[in-house]
Amino acid sequence: MPPTQTVFRSGEDVVSQLALFNVSKEELREVGIAAANARREAGDYFPVSAPGLLSWIHGVAKLNRLFVSKGWEQRRNENLECVSDPDSGRTIYFVNAARAGDPLLEPKSSNDRGPASQRAVDAAQPFLFKELEKKYAINDDQLLLWVLFVAVTEEGVSIELSCPKPMLDGKYAGFHRRILVAEPGELKDIINLEPDESEYQWESSVQVTPK
Repeated sequence: MPPTQTVFRSGEDVVSQLALFNVSKEELREVGIAAANARREAGDYFPVSAPGLLSWIHGVAKLNRLFVSKGWEQRRNENLECVSDPDSGRTIYFVNAARAGDPLLEPKSSNDRGPASQRAVDAAQPFLFKELEKKYAINDDQLLLWVLFVAVTEEGVSIELSCPKPMLDGKYAGFHRRILVAEPGELKDIINLEPDESEYQWESSVQVTPK
């Protein structure tokens, strides 16, 4: 019976898994650090949702820039921002997380996901019927939808690239594969989360809803 979940955390395992995406651990760490540092733009007079929103904006931009330079395509599926490899069909979404990179605990999104996210994840499952997963091993080329989770906590920035199983009520409910890019504590002293209001003041009337 194939394993229900595989967590890759050692150096060689992570390198070999990320080679499927033609990306390095250092490059993905730069995405996470950019997203984390963007939170500093949210000063005292910003709305309470500003740190997460700014983190998402800069994280998506950094992710897009990285993979488009490698021949991937920037796409919007049902208004969900992502990058997609036209050759392999793999797609990566950026998600702010409350927890990521923990070898024992699964990543947890900062907020519940909306119907569009659930449809995207469900449509990308390797088997139409869940019972088949218990009988057949899943090949790497069957795992097409991936999520880059970036969490910022008192332990610093933690990051992982993972392939989710079907979602349940807007929550991730298990993963086929988890590639740990930065475990909690590894990038503890690399960012400064003190607000920096010298950049600019930003106002928006846009209402953000889950997708």
